[in-house]
Amino acid sequence: MMELSPLMTLLVLMTDILIVGLMKIKKLILSSVVMMTVMLFTSCKHYVCDKYYYFEEGWPIEDTLWYNFNIDDTDARYKVKFNLRVSDEYKYRNMFLFTKTIFPDNVQKIDTLQFILSDEEGNSYGKGMSANKELEFVIDEAAQFVQHGHYSLEVLQGMRDNPLEGVNSLGFVITQN
Repeated sequence: MMELSPLMTLLVLMTDILIVGLMKIKKLILSSVVMMTVMLFTSCKHYVCDKYYYFEEGWPIEDTLWYNFNIDDTDARYKVKFNLRVSDEYKYRNMFLFTKTIFPDNVQKIDTLQFILSDEEGNSYGKGMSANKELEFVIDEAAQFVQHGHYSLEVLQGMRDNPLEGVNSLGFVITQN
């Protein structure tokens, strides 16, 4: 058996350490990529509708907002919500919306929604550190649509101010759970 010099022994040892280290790094990178891929696909939401209307000088009373979407999976559950952004110019604690839903079979459902934006002292329920606050109003956490096809939602502001000042945007979002 041939005896290695101390320098050769050190080189062999360093090579082994380097190879083991590279294998650990490769394993760490591979597991990180797999974990990120799993997180990406499990956290992705399937958006059925994600549409916003923006107002530069308030929401005119005659402006009808239209949200259109298609439902393909009637077995699935959907989260249905409105996202509202208001500035400190909005002077009310609540907001009324008049809605009309038109189903694929042309049946219509008319409803009035009330959103509470602040408490009795005027403290906003919205998020945001500036004069603009964002509020989320969940209509249904697990809605189920019984008809395949095209739906339309018509929305009017029901506050009687023309324009309704302090409203920056209104979005309608449906995600498949």
